[in-house]
Amino acid sequence: QEVFDYLNGAGESVVCFRDGSLIRVHIHTKTPGEILNHCQKWGEFLMLKIENMTVQHNEATIANNFTVKKPKQKVATVAVASGEGIIELLQEIGVDKVINGGQSMNPSVKDFIDAFDNINAENIIVFPNNGNVILTAQQVAEVYEKAHVVVMKNKDIGTCYNAVSATEKEDKDVEAFVQELKDNMQDVVTAFVSKANKDADQDGVHVVNGHYIGFTSDTIYDDAPSRNEALLKLSEKLGAKNFSVILLFKGKDVPQEEAQEAFDALEKAYRRTEVILIDGQQDIHDYVMVLEN
Repeated sequence: QEVFDYLNGAGESVVCFRDGSLIRVHIHTKTPGEILNHCQKWGEFLMLKIENMTVQHNEATIANNFTVKKPKQKVATVAVASGEGIIELLQEIGVDKVINGGQSMNPSVKDFIDAFDNINAENIIVFPNNGNVILTAQQVAEVYEKAHVVVMKNKDIGTCYNAVSATEKEDKDVEAFVQELKDNMQDVVTAFVSKANKDADQDGVHVVNGHYIGFTSDTIYDDAPSRNEALLKLSEKLGAKNFSVILLFKGKDVPQEEAQEAFDALEKAYRRTEVILIDGQQDIHDYVMVLEN
């Protein structure tokens, strides 16, 4: 907690969580040297990655206006996601290209081909992040000739986030890289809170039109009058106390004050679990909750 409190006051967009005896940190700051010097008192650095986001933004602006030939990579990753905050986070943890899309906004074959051409890699690993997107990704993988394409067949953003953030692709052959990604996709649970648009009875839950439901990709777990109540019931039923980290992505329509209340309630309920609130800005789901070990 001491580390997180310091980082939260020293920069922005802080993501900090324990991984066994390690602490993984992502932060935006204009003074990285000061943060490195201060954090060194808590232990040794195993891996550092410092990038100038202003330079990256300028390069992206140039690329949007001129044709820029990028050097060919050995392996690159592509993910499908929606929500400016979620897209930004995936880019920052190392996803080479994010295609805007997902639930109710499936990307086209052309979207995939344009993304593959843009990153210029020998091998491309695709995270569809939604069951409705897998088939299109596989169809493109079968016909694309400029690279070897591997589709991970994952159905949610949590498995993608955990796989990419925990896997280094440098100095690995493609098969080893893919296997490590698959290993790091295990034991991750992604769940959602959204507003119901009709009465229904499913998975033993009576859903009331206008209420909020907590669910995973294949199961509805609860119904509640408010989204925060649905979120807390969902976290309990999924056994959040047994996980080390809770990533909570706030949707575009959720007021910041309400999301902060949800964050505070989760922290109170799960004192041994690191809770991280991120402004995902996604449209469809009020909350996306990722449980990690």
